[in-house]
Amino acid sequence: MNMDERRQIGWRGAGLLIVLLALCALALGAAILLRPQRFASHEEEIAYVLQQRGIAFTQVRLSQTARDTQNFYAYAEYSIYGADAIVTLADGRVIQGRVDCRVKRSSCSLSLGALKILNQVLPDLAANELTAWLDWLDHHLPRFALSNRAGSPTKPAVGP
Repeated sequence: MNMDERRQIGWRGAGLLIVLLALCALALGAAILLRPQRFASHEEEIAYVLQQRGIAFTQVRLSQTARDTQNFYAYAEYSIYGADAIVTLADGRVIQGRVDCRVKRSSCSLSLGALKILNQVLPDLAANELTAWLDWLDHHLPRFALSNRAGSPTKPAVGP
């Protein structure tokens, strides 16, 4: 093998390395753009739903009745959660509805009848940044996700 052939192999290797680095940069950019919306509270979820529907509001609050807290403690192993949702619209009207969850931070739905929002599925609350990414992967990329990780219920992919 002469010097020109070695140089050509070196240039091809360098070119391949540059292409791989460019692909990694593109993948990182796509991951940043596709970063899932992260919610830390049910109020944030409700505000997001209202914004998506173009409903102007000034405040979102949750209020739990004695029944809600009784159910929470009575079914502690399931961590069910329920609360009245109180939305103050921009025009001053106050709309009341309900947030119900089969599990406190997941499997939740929102109903605000006066706004024609009935049983709107809410995204799961994220405990931290890593959990948000892993939950998003479990939901959208079940073949590639680490769905058998500890503490993660296996969920089938639903919807588009």
